[in-house]
Amino acid sequence: MGTQERRQRERALAHQLNLDAARELFAEHGYDAVTMRKIAEKIEYSPTAIYLHFADKRAVMRALEKQPARRFST
Repeated sequence: MGTQERRQRERALAHQLNLDAARELFAEHGYDAVTMRKIAEKIEYSPTAIYLHFADKRAVMRALEKQPARRFST
């Protein structure tokens, strides 16, 4: 695997990590209570690093809405 492919894979993983953290925070605290800073803190990113993936909180929510619904097993 080349450097470019590795970087693309790492970026995709970081993108999903952001989304997973945001989904959890939105579910726990509600959309209005969650900030980009809180999402970044949850995944131990600097507050500005999350903006490499998303322009703002609305962009995070739009990305979450595009993902297929997750099934929960009991």
